[in-house]
Amino acid sequence: TTALASVWSKSTISGRRSARTPNGSVSIYGSDAVEMKLKAVKRAWTAERLKGIAVDVAVRSDSIAIETRFAPEKGLSSSSASMVDYTVTLPQSVKITRLDVGNGDIVIVGMRGEDVHATLVNGQLSTMNCFGNAHLAVAHGALTLFSDWWEQGSFSINGQITAGNARVTIPRSEEHTSELQSPCN
Repeated sequence: TTALASVWSKSTISGRRSARTPNGSVSIYGSDAVEMKLKAVKRAWTAERLKGIAVDVAVRSDSIAIETRFAPEKGLSSSSASMVDYTVTLPQSVKITRLDVGNGDIVIVGMRGEDVHATLVNGQLSTMNCFGNAHLAVAHGALTLFSDWWEQGSFSINGQITAGNARVTIPRSEEHTSELQSPCN
């Protein structure tokens, strides 16, 4: 059986961002552009389930909220055989106030904003070349922080993992301080 897919996309101006999806992936790419580009690919095993997936986008003058909703089905969790994969390109300096994914992956590349808040229940959360304050949480899975280079300035990354692995790869430099803590149980 092949999954069905539907693609939805939208462009809009800058502001704060938040996104929520119970199933699927979210890939965020920081850009020099002043607009946000959003591509949503909906996947389901049947045409009926595909029609039951809603991508809600609320645009205000200073913020954008994206939420995924799945139609309930008898005998199944509402998202058991459906998912939405998001690709978001946005100004690298915007604040991501909330990014929640239930089952899937989060990839964040090139952000330099005030704050990025991302929470993942099951899957892998990865950042690459992000130089802003980040608050990252993974309940079950992996957290990967990677940088090819180091930029001037002060920022912090707070990563929490309930059950899983963490990997941090940063270039050697005398210009930064790294502090890693792991609770011993």
